[in-house]
Amino acid sequence: EMTGLVLLAPVSHDWPGGVAWYNAVSGAPVIGTVFRWLLIPFYGPLAAKAGVKGSFAPNDAPADYYESSGLSLLFRPDDFRANAEDLARLKPQIIEMSRRYGEITIPTAILSGTSDRTVSHKRHSERLASDIPGASLDLLPETGHALHHAETPRVAAAIRRIAAGQTAV
Repeated sequence: EMTGLVLLAPVSHDWPGGVAWYNAVSGAPVIGTVFRWLLIPFYGPLAAKAGVKGSFAPNDAPADYYESSGLSLLFRPDDFRANAEDLARLKPQIIEMSRRYGEITIPTAILSGTSDRTVSHKRHSERLASDIPGASLDLLPETGHALHHAETPRVAAAIRRIAAGQTAV
């Protein structure tokens, strides 16, 4: 039985636009296969290293994050397609789920970085905090999407609070 939630930079609501072009191309017949097998294994790692920097910004990523995180596994052709399919389904699933957030009754802590360029705290976390009765919202200034690295003590404190049945920040 789930007794609480600690949500870090959650995607929770509809957003403008769709998925990145490379995710859409990945699932296309014929061209998607060529794309995944010939381009992604070579271009993907180069783009991902810049993406890591963006996910952590304005904070610094650990020097060995790309190598130690297993991120390179994403660029195996079949894994890339599976991830692209998941992302393509994310928006409609989020829209459906968002209708039920008011039914959540367990202690919930939401943490988001105010400098997150991946998931907007205004579009997602702030709205989610108002949708879940009694949820707490902790906005972390000057913190990007990888807040579990940049603000580990605050994340750990939120986990301890929720484990103890508390929600207040």
